[in-house]
Amino acid sequence: MVKQSKDGAESSVENKPVSIVEKEASAPVTESVNRVKDVEQPKPDIYDPFSPENLRIPQEYLDGIAATPLTVGIEVIKPHSQEYVRVHPDETFRYCAPLIAIKEEKDARYLIHPSFLPWVTASERIPFRFEMLYLYVTRQGKVAFWPVKVRTGKENSWLTSAEAAADHAKKKWVCIISNQKRGRYDVFEAKGDFPDPNWAEVTQGKTVFQLLAIAFKERLILDENHPQIQKLLGFV
Repeated sequence: MVKQSKDGAESSVENKPVSIVEKEASAPVTESVNRVKDVEQPKPDIYDPFSPENLRIPQEYLDGIAATPLTVGIEVIKPHSQEYVRVHPDETFRYCAPLIAIKEEKDARYLIHPSFLPWVTASERIPFRFEMLYLYVTRQGKVAFWPVKVRTGKENSWLTSAEAAADHAKKKWVCIISNQKRGRYDVFEAKGDFPDPNWAEVTQGKTVFQLLAIAFKERLILDENHPQIQKLLGFV
């Protein structure tokens, strides 16, 4: 390479290759900073099973759980002495039912279908009775039918006091306790000021007949071939 001096004289300058070290020394500082970004970072654990979003239960499942007590089963049982209950005030939510109470099943009640009732009555060997079924709900949200035997003319303080208790429970939260000395049920109102039940939510829009279908799904007697009828007649 020829280079001209200030006085016009020419001098030769050797072409000297630039070393890698010199190139790196002359490189911008930002290059070394940018190289940090190129370093492979450890990948985070994408799925955390205990994170709030992964533990959140979808609403449709929660709705199903809330509906379970009613749709799965409705008991036919007198309220426990430690339960505070309310009875549905609408008379369309009570039903006079011909029932058979099976002793070996802790007085579990079986519903005789009206179409089979003439046969049962004529047989005179099937012990059944009419009971008024009152729909009620407990403070804990349990839905059930309260069976009260229908009076047949004789004065019975147990039955009259049970009817009075059911009527009182239409307006107030009450518990019902048997009083053996007096031969009747005593009624006690709850001390707390609790709101009335939301009956539309309690019944989930179902009629009394749809609720009876849930309560007696496995205990409906349609004809003489039913296992309980076969037992009572001595065939099995």
